[in-house]
Amino acid sequence: LGLGAFIGVWQTARRAPQDDLLRWIGASWAVLLGALLGSRVGFVLFHLGYYQRHPAEILQLWMGGLDWPGALAGGLVALGIVWRYWRKPFGQLADGLAPLALPLAAGAWLGCWGSGCAYGAPLPGWGGMAAPDESGAVLRRFPLQLLSVLALIALAAWLEVRRPKPAPAGSYAGQVALGLGALMLLASFLRADPAPRWAGLRPDAWA
Repeated sequence: LGLGAFIGVWQTARRAPQDDLLRWIGASWAVLLGALLGSRVGFVLFHLGYYQRHPAEILQLWMGGLDWPGALAGGLVALGIVWRYWRKPFGQLADGLAPLALPLAAGAWLGCWGSGCAYGAPLPGWGGMAAPDESGAVLRRFPLQLLSVLALIALAAWLEVRRPKPAPAGSYAGQVALGLGALMLLASFLRADPAPRWAGLRPDAWA
C-alpha cells in the first residue's frame, strides 16, 4: 500500500503545475488519508460483532483489516472536502488526483497476495500459484492477485498513451473510475475468500 501510495503521489506531482505543486501533493495525501480511514471503518462495520467484543483492536491497523469499498467511500469524501475548501473546478480536481487510484489499487492487490486475502480458487497444476488464505494455509490457486496487478498496470499505461491533450475536464478521472470499476467487478466474481452476500453478490461487487 505504501508503494502504491508513493507512486500515486509521484504521478500526481509529475502532472501538477509547478507553481501549485505543494497544494496538489497536500490534496493527494488528504485523499489517501480519507481512503485509509474509510477502509478501516468499512472493515470494522463488516465485522462489527467481533470489534464490539474487542474494541481496543479497532485502531490496531498492523493486525490487518482494510476494506476497499470503504476506501472508495472515504477517498470520495476526502475529495469532496478538498474540493469544498480549494474551490477548484471539480472535474479539474478529479483529473489531477485520479493518478492516485490505479497504483494504490495495484499495491492493495500485492498486499493481499502476501497477507492471504482476495485470493482465487484452488488451481492445482501449472496454472496455479502459491498463495496463502486468511488461516495461513498456502495452496496453489488461480493467480487472481497477480493478474489484477498486471491488469491495473496495463490499464494505467493504456490510459497514459491514449490520453488526449487537451481533454474535457473530468474525462480522465471518469475513464480511470470506469476501468478500475470494471476490473474490480470482474475480480469479485473470481475471488474465493469468504464474504457475506447481498442478493447473491459480494459487497465488493456492489461497490
